[in-house]
Amino acid sequence: MNLKKIKIRHFRNIDQIEFNPNSSLNFFVGENGQGKTSILEAIHFVSELKSFRSTASNELVQINRPEAVICAEISHQMGRSITTDLKVRLQSERKTKSAWINNELIRSSTKYLSEKISNPGKGFHSIAFNPSDHELIRGEPRLRRSYLDQTISAVSLEYLTHYRAYQKTLTQRNVLIKSFRLDRGLDEVYRNQLAEFGAHLFVERQRRILAINKLLESVVPEFGFAAESMRISLVSSWAPHHINGVKFSGQSTPASLELVKRSLKEKLDQTSFRDQEVGTTLSGPHRDDWVFLIQEKKLKDIGSQGETRSGLLSLKIAEILCYFDHTQIAPIFLLDDFSSELDRNKRMRLLQFLEKMEIQSFVTTTDGSISPKQNFVIKNGKFIDHDTDIQVIESNGLII
Repeated sequence: MNLKKIKIRHFRNIDQIEFNPNSSLNFFVGENGQGKTSILEAIHFVSELKSFRSTASNELVQINRPEAVICAEISHQMGRSITTDLKVRLQSERKTKSAWINNELIRSSTKYLSEKISNPGKGFHSIAFNPSDHELIRGEPRLRRSYLDQTISAVSLEYLTHYRAYQKTLTQRNVLIKSFRLDRGLDEVYRNQLAEFGAHLFVERQRRILAINKLLESVVPEFGFAAESMRISLVSSWAPHHINGVKFSGQSTPASLELVKRSLKEKLDQTSFRDQEVGTTLSGPHRDDWVFLIQEKKLKDIGSQGETRSGLLSLKIAEILCYFDHTQIAPIFLLDDFSSELDRNKRMRLLQFLEKMEIQSFVTTTDGSISPKQNFVIKNGKFIDHDTDIQVIESNGLII
């Protein structure tokens, strides 16, 4: 999968930019605040319909502009070359976003994202590593849940469907239990549905964590990133460590779907009256978490800044490999603040890994000496210098 062309208009501090990336490594060089990260963010948005820095689409529109537009042309080899045009429009006043695939308006975010899962070549997957990722280690549990949900949904339409259904049912039940007169029959229906959808989420999260840990143990250390005995572990307040001899955390195989479903239903039934008292559902996958461990100790408690960076980079490498294993398609990698996040040895190992995997990558840095032959120099949201073998266009007119 390659991003052949991207056009950005009125996005963050970028007025208008159009360029044709290199098929391998692309470095955006410039001082802080010049628009380097905004380009990565635009690439990620047209891929995933969300920012890796902000959840509000209207915040991405340039100040005093009514809308921002991102267009991308991608190509994919599937026995034959396939070219797809993607377009996303963000409107600041209406706080809406619209998306098109090959000029066809897509009616929902779920449909847009599902197209690239069920129809390879109709979209592309991007994996971002930026300074705020440190919050995955030390931040709120919702950040880690969201990360896990997004990475699994990128390869599993079934998981995405179950996730949407679980969230919808959870919202409906929370509204119900806050009502003056509780319909207990309807609450029973909702608890059954939460147990059904939630069990699928829990088991798939287990499977992904097992796959990540296998890579952290056997593959990632070859690239020199992972520390000794590094793994991640699922944390659940509702799933006991053992049920009928089956261990939920740290086991080599996922728990039975029926066993998880039964356990979750029992917990929902037990806490039903407490849920009504507080007005929210207290148990389920929406409350779960995961932790990064080094030698069975929490990285957030004992890890240095360097160990945290190594752990996060190892996680991203595992994420890339998991995606490739599932799809046989290389994702696009976005790395923000390359010069400050990694030491020289890890930089070289990472670049070697990306080239070996033939992953198209976009990297921001303040240090132009890292890769002088592949640099896009950016200032005030515009390219001011570029390589002669890479076409860069700055259009004075509309780019759409």
